[in-house]
Amino acid sequence: MDAPWQQLQRLLLPWRCLLCDAAGRDGIDLCAGCIDELPRNHSSCARCALPLPLPAALCGECQRRIPPWDAAWAPFRYLWPLDRLESRFKFGADLAAGRCLSTLWQREPMPVERPELIVPVPLHRARLRQRGYNQVSVTMKKRYVSLQGKQGLF
Repeated sequence: MDAPWQQLQRLLLPWRCLLCDAAGRDGIDLCAGCIDELPRNHSSCARCALPLPLPAALCGECQRRIPPWDAAWAPFRYLWPLDRLESRFKFGADLAAGRCLSTLWQREPMPVERPELIVPVPLHRARLRQRGYNQVSVTMKKRYVSLQGKQGLF
């Protein structure tokens, strides 16, 4: 059951789709139609998450040069409409788009073993001053918390 303030918030500030302005759903600022259009990465290289026509343990690039990590997971492909949300978040400081992306990622089932450690790529100081925030930290903190029970660092 939602707290009274959450019910009031939904009444005063209902979820709205960030892409088409229709009513949002399931506690996210996307409508059902736009959620259905998201480009999911169902077939990929298990090692680097490169999208492939069919799932494979190793793509051609990973066969040529094995990456130093064991597995990667990318639940979505960088295509419309996801690319619009990512651009708005990364370059437009649209934190609502960042919250939406983080929620989408958190809701996707993780096919690989849960990580022991999540290490965000550092943002250069000049870029941090330019943007005013580190978009990786904003999105990863929510996902890390959802890894229930895993001890590690972020």
